[in-house]
Amino acid sequence: MNEAKNLLHFEFPSQFFQVSAIDMVPNHINLRIAARINTLRKIGEGYKMDDLPPQDRIKTIYIKLIHSIDKQGEIENQFSNRELRILSYGLHYKTRGKSSIMENEVYLDRYLNLLDSNWRFRYVYGLLHCYLSSWMEVPSNLYLRLFYFIREKLKNYTGTRDRFLSLKNNFKYFEAGRGDVYLGATLAMSNVKLTEVAMLLNIPKGWITYSYFFRVINTYLEKSKERLSEVFDDIALFLERHSNPKTNKVIIYQYRKDLSDRHIVFIFNA
Repeated sequence: MNEAKNLLHFEFPSQFFQVSAIDMVPNHINLRIAARINTLRKIGEGYKMDDLPPQDRIKTIYIKLIHSIDKQGEIENQFSNRELRILSYGLHYKTRGKSSIMENEVYLDRYLNLLDSNWRFRYVYGLLHCYLSSWMEVPSNLYLRLFYFIREKLKNYTGTRDRFLSLKNNFKYFEAGRGDVYLGATLAMSNVKLTEVAMLLNIPKGWITYSYFFRVINTYLEKSKERLSEVFDDIALFLERHSNPKTNKVIIYQYRKDLSDRHIVFIFNA
């Protein structure tokens, strides 16, 4: 397993495995054990990352925040930690006539400053959810503002929780503008299946639908063209889970010379 970690440049929490047993258990079994331990730990902590907060709760807290900001009111000490965490998943939310937090420099700065003064590391996953699902799709200055905030918080993490340590050690794959390409190339050159990426990054499986993974898939295909027949079934399964017609159309257009008719039909219908 240590050899795999060095090859892939992924950081897996050491307490998942007993060192003396590493060579006795097949690698794919180790990965499944790690994923299931992750799931059990999250359940034990009462925190399910796959479950996004209800939209009505996000709406209520969003309105409370922007009304206070628009009226130049006080926002410090006006929000509970629970409210701040829920809103961390709703940076894209907006009502008619108002911009989202991600689209408005004042809203984003005030909200991040509020998080900073009331910081809890459980806010990271909500922020990362918004960051990856809007990958390079919002004004670059605001996108980078969020990127630098998340990166700094993870860089300064000194705790022992596996999920935060994993994000901290693997954050190079989330670098703005190039992390997605780096991840796709690393997976392909290391012969790692695309369908294992959520487990390797320690993120919820549902996140593979996000726009971040468009260039991950594209780069993986580019680096795997010489062995496309070997990896296609896994790529097709990932595309089905990614569930983005735009991605499928681009892949068919770019790689139509390398794909068989069967491949094209499958991707088109994924």
